[in-house]
Amino acid sequence: MVMIKIDNKPDCCGCKACGDVCPKGSISFILDEEGFWYPKVDLDTCIDCHLCEKVCPVIHYEGVNTANSESPKTYIIQHKDVNERFDSTSGAAYPAIAKYYLKHGYYVAGHVFTPDFSVTGYVTNKIEDLNKLRKSKYLQSDLQGVYSQIKKLLNDGNKVLFSGCPCQIAALKTFLRKEYNELLTVDFTCMGIDSPWAFQKYIQSMERQYDSKLVYFKSKSKETGWRDLTNKMIFENGNTYFGTRNIDPNLRATFLDILMRPSCFQCRLKGLPRISDITIGDYWHRRTVKDFNIDDNTGTSYYMANSKAGEEFFNNIKEEFRCEHKEASVLFRGNPYMFKSLPEPKDINRHDFYSALKNEDFKEVVDRFYEKVHYESRIKKVIINILRAFKRYRFNPFRCIRFIYYNLFCENIDIDLADSLFLVWDSVDLDLKKGSKIKVKGICTLGKKYGHRGIIHLGENSELSIDTITSETSSFDLTLGESARLNIGHRTIIGNSARVSAVKKVSVGGYSYLGGNSIISDNNDMAICSDEKSIMAEPTTVGVHCWIGQNSMVAKGTTMGDEVILEPNSVAEGNISPRVKIKGFPAYIVKKNIQWFKQGI
Repeated sequence: MVMIKIDNKPDCCGCKACGDVCPKGSISFILDEEGFWYPKVDLDTCIDCHLCEKVCPVIHYEGVNTANSESPKTYIIQHKDVNERFDSTSGAAYPAIAKYYLKHGYYVAGHVFTPDFSVTGYVTNKIEDLNKLRKSKYLQSDLQGVYSQIKKLLNDGNKVLFSGCPCQIAALKTFLRKEYNELLTVDFTCMGIDSPWAFQKYIQSMERQYDSKLVYFKSKSKETGWRDLTNKMIFENGNTYFGTRNIDPNLRATFLDILMRPSCFQCRLKGLPRISDITIGDYWHRRTVKDFNIDDNTGTSYYMANSKAGEEFFNNIKEEFRCEHKEASVLFRGNPYMFKSLPEPKDINRHDFYSALKNEDFKEVVDRFYEKVHYESRIKKVIINILRAFKRYRFNPFRCIRFIYYNLFCENIDIDLADSLFLVWDSVDLDLKKGSKIKVKGICTLGKKYGHRGIIHLGENSELSIDTITSETSSFDLTLGESARLNIGHRTIIGNSARVSAVKKVSVGGYSYLGGNSIISDNNDMAICSDEKSIMAEPTTVGVHCWIGQNSMVAKGTTMGDEVILEPNSVAEGNISPRVKIKGFPAYIVKKNIQWFKQGI
């Protein structure tokens, strides 16, 4: 096999080590139709030294260090500092490792986002660069030039930490051609890496949707909880976006396995022994381990010491963590792709998918292919969802019949049982006037715990749009006047005795929390169920991921930006900037540039 002539795409992992080792710079990299780079040799300058073949981790994967343990010591860890966990994508294992190196003036080689949200290799010994390096990127990283830089640092006697995919670790080791005591390597359980070009198409799609340039992106944002796998975006116009795996087009495509590089479906670096000194990642098997008690939905990691160096290094950082020693077999059950490659998707034609991406919007393409793949399972999903609802109602005949009526036969309720459920308990009264509509997305649970009775009142021709909301208590009030519009976004939680009133239009962004006895209204008169026609109203908007404190009110005509905290016993009015904390009557800003999350949800 001639490495630089790629006849079979799975034979190239895109590490770019061949470009670094070429003494004549004869190897360049071209993008294929899927946005992955592959090497191309300039035969006019090539001196036929075959160094490119010698450093290829795909060709020489069996020769990469196999001296590591086949029974590595494994720890389940969570950083004691909740802020460290919040800023990381897991339990903050990597930041602790990298911080130790940077605090001692050693070098860290990792991966950072560029201004256009591509991912490139980055080498530094400055502690202030830690925030650039932390957080998972889930994209093919451009490491050209990094291997040479690491080799020079090592030859000069510097200590270097290098983190990356297993194939990148293997590429570095074949490039160095010898072991260095000054080098510590960290890999992670890798499902596969996504196309950088497809990710750019995703960004362009979201920028069109929000009519603004993207300025911030984070995978697995903790604001909505670690287990939700949420992408977070902030745009230049101040808008914030949160998208979970069920609704975000990039995550939906990722879990269709259509964005992965072809080599990831035939990865040669799975299993034990690992090629790195340390393997880290999310600990997803937590729910089946009865004695494990450190998961609070802010991130939990595992630390696998594959070598003596990896085991010894753990002593440097273990005091920063709550940790439990576990057998590696426990870890493997929750992380199957440590041992096996992803199966190549059979229901999607890759050529058709990437051809469509060239000229069409990313979201539209993903939605079309997603629905095509899942079409045949829709009937099964309907049956499962109905049984799931019956189980929640404990097969109570009255409640089950009520569920069937509202979800199948009520003309006022618009629902797709394959994707959504409308679970309203008998402690909640529905008053649906002629022409009114409740449009349901996801699983919407209204009422359960008894107290004062709740009410959903829809005036004639009004419309309530709800997307996966929860109100565990029954004592809430959603009231819409004639022809009014009320939208409550994805994963919003309605607290005890919270009230939302709309005469014209009220919108509550997703991932928000309405505290007990809170009020959101576009009018001055809460009793809008009457025939009063002269009520003055102004549209009211609450942004994405806002916290409305207990006994607080969002007054008519208010436009509240994203990620705002309204403290208890306060009244918000006017235009409120995003990412601020406000309090008072009327509320004023007490803190700017905030981030908040509800621990343990």
